[in-house]
Amino acid sequence: MSRYSLVARLGKKDLSRVNILQKDSIVVEMDLLDGDNVLKYGMGSFINGLALRGMSPSETSIDLGILALLITAADTRISRESDAQDNWTREIDLYFPVENVFLWESVLPKLQRMLNFLTGDYWRLFVRIRKGNARKLAPVPESLRLREHTCVSLFSGGLDSFIGAIDFNHRKEKPLLISHYWEGIVHSYQQYLYEALKKYFLKNNIDQLSAYVGFPLDLIQKSSSEKSQRGRSFLFFALAVLAADSIGKGVKSYVPENGFISLNAPLTPLRLGSLSTRTTHPYYMALWNSVLKDLKIDTELLNPYKYMTKGEMFKECSDQKILKKLAKHTVSCSSINKGRFYGKPPMHCGYCVPCIIRQASFLFGASSDETKYRIPLNRKLTLKSRLAEGKHVHAFRFAIERIRKTPNIISSLVLSSGPLLENKQNVEKYIKIYSRGIKEAQTLLKNVSLK
Repeated sequence: MSRYSLVARLGKKDLSRVNILQKDSIVVEMDLLDGDNVLKYGMGSFINGLALRGMSPSETSIDLGILALLITAADTRISRESDAQDNWTREIDLYFPVENVFLWESVLPKLQRMLNFLTGDYWRLFVRIRKGNARKLAPVPESLRLREHTCVSLFSGGLDSFIGAIDFNHRKEKPLLISHYWEGIVHSYQQYLYEALKKYFLKNNIDQLSAYVGFPLDLIQKSSSEKSQRGRSFLFFALAVLAADSIGKGVKSYVPENGFISLNAPLTPLRLGSLSTRTTHPYYMALWNSVLKDLKIDTELLNPYKYMTKGEMFKECSDQKILKKLAKHTVSCSSINKGRFYGKPPMHCGYCVPCIIRQASFLFGASSDETKYRIPLNRKLTLKSRLAEGKHVHAFRFAIERIRKTPNIISSLVLSSGPLLENKQNVEKYIKIYSRGIKEAQTLLKNVSLK
C-alpha cells in the first residue's frame, strides 16, 4: 500500500514551500496552470466558455475547480489494485492553493468527510495561499451577456438528465446545460440530444457548455490508471457550481437523477463497496450544500426527482412526444463501449444495474423500448448467474426475495447506503421509493431465469 501526496502548483513561479505531512508518501507535483495563466487539463477551457458567454465565476469557485482537478487526477490515476492494502481503500493527501486560506480551512473537515463517503478512500486536504500571477484567475468576460440563464442543469446524455432538460424548458426555465464526457461516444450522445432539444424548444434559445477534464495515463509514474471513478460527481458538481456562480446569486444547480439510483442501497450484503456508488446520494448532496454555504457561494445543488423512480420520471415527463421519440438516443449503460472487446459497436449491454433500471423504466412509462441492447431482458431467456450477464440480475433477484420474506428490512437497507439528514416524513419517502424501484425491476425480470 502507498499513500500519495498530490501537490498542486499554479505556474512555474509557484515555488511555495509545502510541508508534506506524510514523509514516506509518494509526492506528485502537478502544475495546473499554463503560460497564459489558464488552468490546464480542460478546466480552463470550461471557464473560458463561461467568459465567452459574458460570465465569470468568483475566485472561490475557481478554487473549487482546482480542488476538483486534483480529486479527479487522484481518483483516476491512482490504482486501487496496486496502491490499496485491501484492493479498494486508497490513502490520498491533497495540497492546493486558494485565494482565502481562512475560509477554506473552516470547511476542510467537512470536505474530507464528503470525499471519504463518496469514494471509500481516506482523504486529507491542506491549503495554502495563492501567490504571484495566480492571485486572480477569474477571466474578464469577453462579451456582453447575450443569453439569459435562469438555472443550471447537469446534462450527461442519460435518460434522467434528458427528462430534466425537457421539464425545465416546459416550465419556462432557461437552463444552461452542463455536460462532461470521458469518451467520444458519450459526447456524441450529448450533442445529438442537445441539438434535438434546440430544434424542439426553438424559442427558448437553449444553451449547453461541455467540458472534457482528463489527465494523461502516465500522470503518476508509479501507479496505473483507475477505472472505478467513484469521485466523478465531485467534478460534475464543481462544473455546475462554477456555471451557477457565474450566472448570478441564488441561481439553482439541478442534478436530475431518479431517487432509486441516488440511494443505491446495496442489493446484497456484499455490494457495499465497489458496487454501491454514491454519486448523488442525499447525504453527499447535503454535505455539498453545507460546504457551499460555508464558502459563501450562493447556489444550491438540488435533485428535483429524488422521490421518484426512473419509471415514474418517464411516465410523468412533461412532454411525452419528444421523450418517446428521442429516449432511445440517451445512454445509461455503465460501459457503453464494452462491446468493442468483442468487435461489436457501442451498445447498451442490457444487464448492468443502470441498464436493468433503464429497461424497467421503459416498461413502466412507455409502450415500447427501441433502445438496442446486447441482451434485452424484457423477454423469456436464461442467463448464467456466474457470468457478467447474470450477476446483477442475480443481485436484484436476491433483493426481491429478501424483501418478500422480510418487508420491514427495506428501511435498514436504505439507511445502510448512508445517513439521511432529513425529517422522518422524508425518510419514509425514500423507503417507499426504494420499494417501488424494486417492484419496477421485478416486473422486468419476471421472465428471466438464472442457472
